Amino acid sequence: LILENAGEEDVLVFPDSLEISGASVKGQPIFQEDAEKQDLASWIWFEEKEIYLKPGERRVIKVSINIPENASPGGHFAGIIMKKKGEKVEKTGVGIGYGVGTIVNIRVAGEVVEEAEIESFTTDKGIYENSEVTFFILVKNRGNLLIRPLGFINIEGPKGEKVSISANPDAGGVFPGGERIFEVRWQKEKVSWGKYQAIVSLVYGEEGRKTI
Repeated sequence: LILENAGEEDVLVFPDSLEISGASVKGQPIFQEDAEKQDLASWIWFEEKEIYLKPGERRVIKVSINIPENASPGGHFAGIIMKKKGEKVEKTGVGIGYGVGTIVNIRVAGEVVEEAEIESFTTDKGIYENSEVTFFILVKNRGNLLIRPLGFINIEGPKGEKVSISANPDAGGVFPGGERIFEVRWQKEKVSWGKYQAIVSLVYGEEGRKTI
């Protein structure tokens, strides 16, 4: 890892690893600060126990991951956090309230399960007086690997006009066993009055392309 002090004062940080139990429906990882380290967080080892940086200084931080022989196949996740001593997590996400962190995702070989479905596909309203529409796609990951569903929302108007928009332009992921809402906005200057139809099609998977 590369760590940089972007501030104007000296800083002393302590590297740590945190378990991740999953993610919110908005995709933010949920860190388990006080939980016992049992999975990937317990496999992470830091060469330095404390790191001192002057303003503007950049350093390479060595991190080792020792995977046990009995590790379960599939995806494993943990947060690597550089924090000030004695301070606790205030928010979830890659940007932490008290410091900085990153998410580590590794895949252990073996029998993996890739299975996902669209639980719902809705809009923020049923009837619109203007052409600004927000779509909500709720995707459930029933497998043991992180998935990044990609695809399009295909829209057809009352006069046969067609348009396609990206359903996940940021390539956001869904944690194993979790679900995530993808919010997509569509706006067009000129639209026809009448009924519109929208169909969402997604693909995912590393072992083979799967469609939902």
